[in-house]
Amino acid sequence: MSELRIAWYTMPSATLGPSNPLPPLKPYSSASSGDFSCERYLPYRTQDRYDRVKTEMCHKVAILENDRLRATFLLNLGGRLWSLFHKPSNRELLMCNPVFQPANLAIRNAWFSGGIEWNISKFGHCPFTCSPIHAAEIEGPNGEPVLRLFEYERCRDIPFQIDFFLPEGSDFLFSSPRITNPHEHEIPMYWWSNIAVIESPQTRVLAPADSALGHDYDESGARKAQSLKNNDLTYPSKWPSAIDLYFVIPKERRPWEASIEADGKGFVHISSQQLYGRKMFVWGMNDGGRRWQEFLSQPGSTYLEIQGGLAHTQGEYVRMPAETSWSWLEAFGPIEADPQKVFGEWDSAWRSVDAVTRSIMPSEEFDNTALELAERQLQSPKAIIHQASGWGYLETRRRELASAQKLDIANGLYSRDNVTAKEQPWLELLEKGKLPTQKVEDDPGEYIANPEWKQLLLDQTNEEAGKDWHTWLHIGIASYNANNAQEAMDSWHQANIKKPSVWAHRNLAVAYSELGNEEQAWQHYQEALKLHPAERNIAIEASSFLIQRHMTEELAELASKLDDSIRNIPRIKLALAHGALYAGRLDEVESFFLTPFQLEDLREGDNALTDLWFEYQAVKLADAEGVPLNESHKDSARKGSSPPKGFDFRMHIES
Repeated sequence: MSELRIAWYTMPSATLGPSNPLPPLKPYSSASSGDFSCERYLPYRTQDRYDRVKTEMCHKVAILENDRLRATFLLNLGGRLWSLFHKPSNRELLMCNPVFQPANLAIRNAWFSGGIEWNISKFGHCPFTCSPIHAAEIEGPNGEPVLRLFEYERCRDIPFQIDFFLPEGSDFLFSSPRITNPHEHEIPMYWWSNIAVIESPQTRVLAPADSALGHDYDESGARKAQSLKNNDLTYPSKWPSAIDLYFVIPKERRPWEASIEADGKGFVHISSQQLYGRKMFVWGMNDGGRRWQEFLSQPGSTYLEIQGGLAHTQGEYVRMPAETSWSWLEAFGPIEADPQKVFGEWDSAWRSVDAVTRSIMPSEEFDNTALELAERQLQSPKAIIHQASGWGYLETRRRELASAQKLDIANGLYSRDNVTAKEQPWLELLEKGKLPTQKVEDDPGEYIANPEWKQLLLDQTNEEAGKDWHTWLHIGIASYNANNAQEAMDSWHQANIKKPSVWAHRNLAVAYSELGNEEQAWQHYQEALKLHPAERNIAIEASSFLIQRHMTEELAELASKLDDSIRNIPRIKLALAHGALYAGRLDEVESFFLTPFQLEDLREGDNALTDLWFEYQAVKLADAEGVPLNESHKDSARKGSSPPKGFDFRMHIES
């Protein structure tokens, strides 16, 4: 009989730190999304205050186990399936990262490598990647425990859940996600299950496809059609730079993707037809790719990802009709195939693995499991075994008070007990018609972004209690998220009339910057820093604003007013190095590159470090010749110099 239990998992871990109090007003983008992602991720706050100092920490986990598999889920980190251990072969099937090290790859910044993550709603890694998720136990088809992970996603305002089932005697862990669109209108939807597996020189990735679309992280962001016949595309070790390879699987073939090693053993992911997208991601074999692998884990620990999604690529959404629910089935487990066939010609290779998948996971067994789990999707839990946020309860309560249609979810998932201090002010607004007042110097708290909650705030402004700086601040954030910049700015000006705050001034700085009014933007950054000179994120934003505009005198003045604790933040030090270069102080730039340096929150695809290095080398070449800097110097610098070890994170390098 399979069992479900709560336990603790210990590993060296960096500290995640508190979330950024500044609302993320600018659109999110990433290297992996190319030009496709330009959305905000409000109302979530950014998670960018982690470090790289690792100590032994205990992580709360749920363990689902039968006589053949043991699945371990990190409950405070998005429900990540961290380990899938196969007992008969004594093999870990996933890349189980030996450390927890956040880095800047998710839509909220913090992300970590390893295991299987569940990405929903918007392009990129899920908002819950580094946040707790609810967990419950429900009863399986024969009385076995089923683990249900669930939350309320606030970008799209949707409930979702994932039921995990591990029958006795099964070599496969099954997952059954369910997404509900409760709105009276269509919404764009996104889902990708991202699976990290070990990367070795012999690894081959296979899927039942004849062609693929490749995105190699160059500046074009283009998807390039590739034939899979008679080439090395499916061997990760053959790629010099990072690559997304999207397999184009014909509709008549059952979707699967496998990663197989030289001995024919590996891991396979099989799914319902609805999850037809399949992708291979590798960091590449160049210095930048190897540096990223080390940066996310430790020396000698390498991985690649095989992924399954609702669309062909991660640059497209699927239209989800109003008031509907979607569900499908996924299976994760070991595979063993004939190496002579696996590493042979492409067509016979994938067909041989396809035959093995049908042998170890017959269609009838797969379909029966899908039906059994579908019948239990609205089953109430036997027990709640882990609690996360109270936003799901707030939405159910809001609908109740507004006499709106109830969420199409099982009873007992969200309760008042879920409400924490983070959600409490919004519950008071909902039930008492008043957002509590707070000190202007305090953290403004969690944000809202949807029109229903904004209307509650607007209703409050008709009352004396509602004429508060805090209320106007939040109205402005909701307005800005709805792309009404003027209304947002009017609200923030109103907030400053009530009581000047660092928060409203900073938001106005971002808004004026986005409108191209640099003078007003800089004035508001200055006012914000006067009110709160120790707010690190505003100092980082302001320095970045100045560097982008080559305002070196203003940057020097800003730096002179910052405390040493702020001036020594890596982002600030990088900005000052850029400023020194633009001001011609090359000795300071040289010192920057000679000093050990780590940019904790370096963005995926961000070449700020290598760009600075090559600009510095180009300026030195020009100075040596006694002539103005030109394109020839820049070309020579890129071709004739290599960045110092530890500074090169380039995902694409021109051959």
